[in-house]
Amino acid sequence: MSFGPLTGKARVRRIHVYDGEWIPGNPEKAKAHGFEPLTLRLFGHFDGVRYRHYTRVPDFLNAVCTRENTGAWFYAHAGGLADLVFVLQYLVDNPRPGIQISCHFSGSSAIIVKIERGRDHWFFVDSYWLLRQPLREIAKWVGMEKGGAKESTDTFYAPLPELIAYNELDCRILHKAISTFQFKILELGGELQKTIASTALCLFRRRFLKRKILTDEKVNEWARLAYYASRVEVHERYCREADYWDVNSSFPFAMTFPAPGNVLRMGKGLRENELGLQRATVRVPDSDDIPPAPYRGKDKRIYFPSGQWNGWFSHIDLQWLEERGGKIVRTYECVSFEPIDDLKGYAQTIYEWRRSTDDPALKIVLKFLLNSLYGKFGEGRQKQRVVIHPGRDFFDIPERSPGGLGREMLMPGVHALVEDREIPHAHVPISVHITAIARRVLAEYLVKVPTLYYCDTDGFGAKGAEFEQSDALGALKREKHIFEADFAAPKLYAYRESSDGKWNIRSKGFNRVIDVGDDGARSESRKINYQDFQSILQHKDIYLENFGRLRSLWREGITTPRDSVKEKTYRGTARPKRAPDGEHGATRPWSVSELREAS
Repeated sequence: MSFGPLTGKARVRRIHVYDGEWIPGNPEKAKAHGFEPLTLRLFGHFDGVRYRHYTRVPDFLNAVCTRENTGAWFYAHAGGLADLVFVLQYLVDNPRPGIQISCHFSGSSAIIVKIERGRDHWFFVDSYWLLRQPLREIAKWVGMEKGGAKESTDTFYAPLPELIAYNELDCRILHKAISTFQFKILELGGELQKTIASTALCLFRRRFLKRKILTDEKVNEWARLAYYASRVEVHERYCREADYWDVNSSFPFAMTFPAPGNVLRMGKGLRENELGLQRATVRVPDSDDIPPAPYRGKDKRIYFPSGQWNGWFSHIDLQWLEERGGKIVRTYECVSFEPIDDLKGYAQTIYEWRRSTDDPALKIVLKFLLNSLYGKFGEGRQKQRVVIHPGRDFFDIPERSPGGLGREMLMPGVHALVEDREIPHAHVPISVHITAIARRVLAEYLVKVPTLYYCDTDGFGAKGAEFEQSDALGALKREKHIFEADFAAPKLYAYRESSDGKWNIRSKGFNRVIDVGDDGARSESRKINYQDFQSILQHKDIYLENFGRLRSLWREGITTPRDSVKEKTYRGTARPKRAPDGEHGATRPWSVSELREAS
């Protein structure tokens, strides 16, 4: 397999936008307004010229799925989690001869749905995977303002004419944003794709890639073993008077270094200054508080311990290991690569365009493109999709065992399919290399800090350190001053910037919560606050809105949307990223022997 430069004429996509409005799932509030929860009120559709609305899904589908619109892309913002649920409910419950539906999911979101009828086909796409910002923010960078109060759901109970006006404005905002995005991409020399990552890859291949890159699945298998996540650790839990520093575009900066191209050779070890991957036994001294080498535990989590172990590593990891006083005890096999600078041209050019432009829309486009490319090279072969009312030939595909390839019936008429597909652009060594450089760049700052509290991918909270600041690619900037912080766990912390300032909460998985009274009545969802943060740490139940996940509902034989209250309790992890060391939240690195014993 291989991938190379794209030279064909860029296509201009036909963009349509749709948006559904329905009654939120709060039963008390819905009934108070005379509605049942999750009642669909309308679907709006805007094709760039004319806006129309429909109060029934079949009327909407009949109007948009026409021969005139074949091949068009219909976008809804975050539609894969909500709007498409109503569309798919109708399609599952009302099979039509000759109609086939294929859904590609990411987590619980149906990001791309293809409806086919003979030679005609239409794509329904979740635009959040193209423009990863709330629609209210998107409106600002195209010079518009979204209607409705930011934290209110009262709009959805409004009289129908008012709701139609609200819906039309949302459709026009999204259409203008995606059309602007497409225009900017074409200006840059690229071509709009259905997701931002695919758009970034297409731009890279059309404008910056200078040669064909041969890809090899065996090399990719080895590279996946050397593909370690970023460093996210609590070093000291409680913090007073510190600064939080951030590396400017850490991963794009990592792309400016020579990257792995075509394979040069395979052997027993890497030569000096050779770019590649190596399977080796390494030893990290116990004295290093910022151990340099990553270790994948039996729990599949990534640690940075002391001790001796073997594994696959990027040459970046091994160089940093030796610079920090570690040792490569033994080498077993390696693969080395021709260095390429195509990614450097991509990162530097786009970063400079972004830094120099005054166009807010272009700034956002470039920001998305900068951060979305490198992960595409690590894309996996196994793909999952859901097929609704498939043709007879679908059943020639073998049934699958759990976790394997093949088909599985979720409910009559709805089948999950796991396929092994060739990914010509999958060259995992590139993703390994870029991630390793970003980890090293961060670690080079961490080892210079007198008091380190927390680090997370491309930033860190510390005291007693002063660094030169710049807006250059890869340089440091002081993001904020911290008066007080509680770094409870990776991705779970609270901080405030002054003694009388409000608490800012970072809590992965608990971003929006609801209040539930003793009688079961529930509030609208809201942002998490400091009291909620304390409840999480005390392992108390936190209440979240839970819009039913389609595949889970289908497995239960349910097609209608479900919205419920979900209780969630923070239980932490079986093992923190660093070992507790003292009574006041200090930590130390694990040793490999401790990690193995605990497993």
